[in-house]
Amino acid sequence: MIGALAMSLLFDRYIKGMIGIIAISFMLDRIFQLRQRLHWQQLPGKHFARVCALVSGVTSTVAHAGGPPILVYLMAKNLAKQTFVATTAVFFTVLNAGKLLPYAAMGFFTLDSWKIAASLAVFAPLGVWLGLYVLKMIPERYFFSLATALLGISGIKLLYDALQF
Repeated sequence: MIGALAMSLLFDRYIKGMIGIIAISFMLDRIFQLRQRLHWQQLPGKHFARVCALVSGVTSTVAHAGGPPILVYLMAKNLAKQTFVATTAVFFTVLNAGKLLPYAAMGFFTLDSWKIAASLAVFAPLGVWLGLYVLKMIPERYFFSLATALLGISGIKLLYDALQF
């Protein structure tokens, strides 16, 4: 609901820029291990989780950029890769389900968008199977290195988009 309200108040490029900076900062922290060098070993707590979830929900609704905020939290938790992926999938399933009513109220759904969604839905089982296969094949260390790199790339892309006029 906050995201739906923010859509009328904020430009999506400001949201993208903010999230881009956060994502790039977190990537640099993971690469250079800044928190370890500063002896900040504390795992993120419930308050940080709530902030990341809220920011992720708002940015997902406003600019479809909800990934980086929740990934910052989940990657800091040092979860196993299966738990990481499952948590992300459940989080975004619930988040996207919560956006259905506000998006419908704002008139985002059309007959054409439903047709496109229905035609693409047939590929969902293949995507799930392929994702599980790749998850089993890739070693944990490489998985999180790749996740860190992709988080940084998405941050750079979001920042780039925010700076375009």
